[in-house]
Amino acid sequence: MPEIGVIRESKKKRRINSAATRDKQKYFQEGLMQVRKTEDGIIFKVKVQPKASKNGIAGLYQDALKIRLTAPPVEGKANKALIDFLSDRLRVKKSQLKIVSGQLSKIKVIKVVGEEKDLIQKIKEMTK
Repeated sequence: MPEIGVIRESKKKRRINSAATRDKQKYFQEGLMQVRKTEDGIIFKVKVQPKASKNGIAGLYQDALKIRLTAPPVEGKANKALIDFLSDRLRVKKSQLKIVSGQLSKIKVIKVVGEEKDLIQKIKEMTK
């Protein structure tokens, strides 16, 4: 089954996967990183490397932003450190950030509420 938002070719006409049409989400790719626009912000993937020597962005990992954190992956400490780190880097309130999926995984899906254009520009700056 094709992924959400993938455009499929048919013999008669091009059509968009019905799930993408139903969700009405727009996609764009910045390098390998995929960012989805939602009604109230954006969603993107993050790969967390806990217990690193220092906090920082390590670049891109597949379709996710790789972030190194000094916090251990115990009792949600790495998740809290991730929210703190992203709120500082994106210059948004912690309440505007949410881990949508991947609470117990290294790969997480992050939702940021705010103005799409500003957030996308901040992510581009972070990945430079």
